[in-house]
Amino acid sequence: MTDITQNIAVRLKIARIASGFKTSKDFAKKHAIALSTYCQHETGKRPLSIEQLFYYAGLMGVEPVWLLTGNGNPCSNPDNKQMEQTILQEQEKLGCSGELAANAIPLVSDQDRFSYVNMKLFKMIILDSIPLIKNISDAHISEAVDFCFELYNRIITLDAKDEERIKVIKIGLKSFFEGLGVRGEGVKKHSQDRLAS
Repeated sequence: MTDITQNIAVRLKIARIASGFKTSKDFAKKHAIALSTYCQHETGKRPLSIEQLFYYAGLMGVEPVWLLTGNGNPCSNPDNKQMEQTILQEQEKLGCSGELAANAIPLVSDQDRFSYVNMKLFKMIILDSIPLIKNISDAHISEAVDFCFELYNRIITLDAKDEERIKVIKIGLKSFFEGLGVRGEGVKKHSQDRLAS
Protein backbone atom coordinates (compact mmCIF):
# COMPACT_ATOMS: atom_id res chain seq x y z
CA MET A 1 0.00 0.00 0.00
CA THR A 2 1.31 3.45 -0.90
CA ASP A 3 1.44 6.47 1.36
CA ILE A 4 -1.07 8.18 -0.92
CA THR A 5 -3.54 5.31 -0.59
CA GLN A 6 -3.07 5.24 3.17
CA ASN A 7 -3.49 9.01 3.52
CA ILE A 8 -6.70 8.95 1.46
CA ALA A 9 -7.93 6.07 3.63
CA VAL A 10 -7.29 8.08 6.80
CA ARG A 11 -9.10 11.11 5.38
CA LEU A 12 -11.99 8.80 4.42
CA LYS A 13 -12.18 7.71 8.06
CA ILE A 14 -12.06 11.35 9.20
CA ALA A 15 -14.87 12.26 6.77
CA ARG A 16 -16.99 9.32 7.91
CA ILE A 17 -16.67 10.33 11.56
CA ALA A 18 -17.35 13.99 10.74
CA SER A 19 -20.46 13.06 8.76
CA GLY A 20 -21.91 11.44 11.88
CA PHE A 21 -21.09 7.75 11.54
CA LYS A 22 -19.23 6.32 14.53
CA THR A 23 -18.37 3.06 12.79
CA SER A 24 -17.64 1.97 9.25
CA LYS A 25 -20.38 -0.64 9.68
CA ASP A 26 -22.98 2.10 10.34
CA PHE A 27 -21.88 4.03 7.25
CA ALA A 28 -21.81 0.98 4.95
CA LYS A 29 -25.22 -0.23 6.16
CA LYS A 30 -26.87 3.21 5.76
CA HIS A 31 -25.62 3.52 2.17
CA ALA A 32 -26.00 -0.16 1.15
CA ILE A 33 -22.27 -0.61 0.53
CA ALA A 34 -20.65 -4.00 1.12
CA LEU A 35 -19.00 -3.71 4.53
CA SER A 36 -15.84 -5.56 3.46
CA THR A 37 -15.40 -3.24 0.47
CA TYR A 38 -15.84 -0.09 2.51
CA CYS A 39 -13.58 -1.35 5.33
CA GLN A 40 -10.84 -2.14 2.82
CA HIS A 41 -11.12 1.39 1.43
CA GLU A 42 -11.01 2.97 4.89
CA THR A 43 -8.03 0.90 6.00
CA GLY A 44 -6.12 1.50 2.76
CA LYS A 45 -6.02 -2.20 1.86
CA ARG A 46 -7.88 -1.44 -1.34
CA PRO A 47 -7.29 1.80 -3.27
CA LEU A 48 -10.24 3.94 -4.32
CA SER A 49 -11.07 4.55 -7.96
CA ILE A 50 -11.74 8.18 -8.84
CA GLU A 51 -15.44 7.33 -9.18
CA GLN A 52 -15.50 5.80 -5.68
CA LEU A 53 -13.66 8.79 -4.26
CA PHE A 54 -16.27 11.18 -5.72
CA TYR A 55 -19.11 8.90 -4.60
CA TYR A 56 -17.87 8.75 -1.00
CA ALA A 57 -17.16 12.50 -0.96
CA GLY A 58 -20.75 13.15 -2.04
CA LEU A 59 -22.21 10.84 0.60
CA MET A 60 -20.07 12.35 3.36
CA GLY A 61 -20.39 16.00 2.35
CA VAL A 62 -16.68 16.61 1.79
CA GLU A 63 -14.77 18.07 -1.12
CA PRO A 64 -13.27 15.38 -3.39
CA VAL A 65 -10.05 17.39 -3.72
CA TRP A 66 -9.64 17.44 0.07
CA LEU A 67 -10.35 13.71 0.27
CA LEU A 68 -7.71 13.07 -2.39
CA THR A 69 -5.01 15.54 -1.32
CA GLY A 70 -5.85 16.92 2.12
CA ASN A 71 -5.66 20.46 0.69
CA GLY A 72 -8.36 23.09 0.61
CA ASN A 73 -11.65 23.42 2.42
CA PRO A 74 -12.68 19.94 3.55
CA CYS A 75 -16.45 20.60 3.56
CA SER A 76 -18.54 20.80 0.41
CA ASN A 77 -20.83 23.12 2.41
CA PRO A 78 -18.56 25.86 3.80
CA ASP A 79 -21.30 26.89 6.24
CA ASN A 80 -21.17 23.54 8.03
CA LYS A 81 -18.89 24.74 10.84
CA GLN A 82 -19.59 21.72 13.06
CA MET A 83 -18.39 19.28 10.40
CA GLU A 84 -15.41 21.47 9.62
CA GLN A 85 -14.44 21.55 13.30
CA THR A 86 -14.82 17.77 13.64
CA ILE A 87 -12.64 17.19 10.56
CA LEU A 88 -9.89 19.44 11.89
CA GLN A 89 -10.04 17.82 15.35
CA GLU A 90 -9.89 14.30 13.91
CA GLN A 91 -7.07 15.30 11.57
CA GLU A 92 -5.09 16.71 14.49
CA LYS A 93 -5.77 13.64 16.65
CA LEU A 94 -4.70 11.21 13.91
CA GLY A 95 -1.70 13.38 13.01
CA CYS A 96 -0.48 13.40 16.60
CA SER A 97 -0.98 9.64 16.93
CA GLY A 98 1.03 9.05 13.75
CA GLU A 99 -1.88 7.45 11.89
CA LEU A 100 -1.90 10.40 9.48
CA ALA A 101 1.59 10.95 8.07
CA ALA A 102 3.18 14.36 8.55
CA ASN A 103 3.65 14.74 4.80
CA ALA A 104 -0.13 14.28 4.38
CA ILE A 105 -0.85 17.31 6.49
CA PRO A 106 -1.15 20.54 4.53
CA LEU A 107 1.50 23.11 5.31
CA VAL A 108 0.65 26.26 7.24
CA SER A 109 0.08 29.34 5.13
CA ASP A 110 -1.41 32.71 5.93
CA GLN A 111 -3.36 32.31 2.67
CA ASP A 112 -5.23 29.22 3.93
CA ARG A 113 -8.32 29.30 6.05
CA PHE A 114 -7.66 25.80 7.43
CA SER A 115 -4.44 24.19 8.58
CA TYR A 116 -3.42 21.38 10.86
CA VAL A 117 -0.84 22.69 13.30
CA ASN A 118 1.27 20.83 15.83
CA MET A 119 0.81 23.54 18.43
CA LYS A 120 3.59 22.29 20.71
CA LEU A 121 6.12 22.54 17.91
CA PHE A 122 4.80 25.84 16.53
CA LYS A 123 4.69 27.36 20.02
CA MET A 124 8.31 26.36 20.59
CA ILE A 125 9.38 28.12 17.39
CA ILE A 126 7.43 31.27 18.28
CA LEU A 127 8.65 31.37 21.89
CA ASP A 128 12.26 30.87 20.82
CA SER A 129 11.98 33.61 18.22
CA ILE A 130 10.40 36.28 20.47
CA PRO A 131 13.64 37.29 22.25
CA LEU A 132 15.31 37.55 18.86
CA ILE A 133 12.45 39.47 17.24
CA LYS A 134 12.75 42.09 20.00
CA ASN A 135 16.20 42.93 18.63
CA ILE A 136 15.24 43.57 15.00
CA SER A 137 13.88 46.67 13.34
CA ASP A 138 10.16 46.99 12.72
CA ALA A 139 10.84 46.68 9.00
CA HIS A 140 11.93 43.04 9.46
CA ILE A 141 9.20 41.82 11.84
CA SER A 142 6.87 40.60 9.09
CA GLU A 143 9.81 38.82 7.44
CA ALA A 144 10.65 37.13 10.76
CA VAL A 145 7.07 35.95 11.25
CA ASP A 146 7.03 34.56 7.69
CA PHE A 147 10.29 32.77 8.45
CA CYS A 148 8.70 31.15 11.54
CA PHE A 149 5.93 29.75 9.30
CA GLU A 150 8.48 28.51 6.78
CA LEU A 151 10.62 26.93 9.50
CA TYR A 152 7.57 25.20 10.95
CA ASN A 153 6.62 23.84 7.52
CA ARG A 154 10.10 22.43 7.07
CA ILE A 155 10.23 20.94 10.56
CA ILE A 156 6.78 19.34 10.48
CA THR A 157 7.61 17.37 7.35
CA LEU A 158 10.93 16.10 8.70
CA ASP A 159 10.94 12.42 9.45
CA ALA A 160 13.12 12.97 12.50
CA LYS A 161 13.20 12.58 16.25
CA ASP A 162 12.36 15.52 18.50
CA GLU A 163 16.04 16.08 19.39
CA GLU A 164 16.92 16.43 15.70
CA ARG A 165 13.99 18.78 15.11
CA ILE A 166 15.17 20.96 18.01
CA LYS A 167 18.64 21.17 16.47
CA VAL A 168 17.20 22.22 13.11
CA ILE A 169 15.03 24.86 14.81
CA LYS A 170 18.02 26.28 16.70
CA ILE A 171 20.21 26.34 13.60
CA GLY A 172 17.43 27.84 11.46
CA LEU A 173 16.59 30.62 13.91
CA LYS A 174 20.25 31.38 14.60
CA SER A 175 21.08 31.61 10.89
CA PHE A 176 18.06 33.71 10.01
CA PHE A 177 18.49 36.24 12.81
CA GLU A 178 22.27 36.47 12.36
CA GLY A 179 21.48 37.30 8.72
CA LEU A 180 19.50 40.25 10.05
CA GLY A 181 22.43 41.29 12.22
CA VAL A 182 21.05 39.97 15.52
CA ARG A 183 23.74 38.40 17.64
CA GLY A 184 23.38 37.02 21.08
CA GLU A 185 22.70 33.83 22.88
CA GLY A 186 20.26 32.72 20.20
CA VAL A 187 17.91 29.92 21.07
CA LYS A 188 18.35 28.87 24.65
CA LYS A 189 18.32 25.41 26.15
CA HIS A 190 14.65 25.77 27.12
CA SER A 191 13.65 24.62 23.60
CA GLN A 192 14.25 21.04 24.59
CA ASP A 193 12.35 21.50 27.85
CA ARG A 194 9.34 22.93 25.99
CA LEU A 195 9.15 20.10 23.47
CA ALA A 196 9.51 17.50 26.21
CA SER A 197 6.72 18.99 28.34
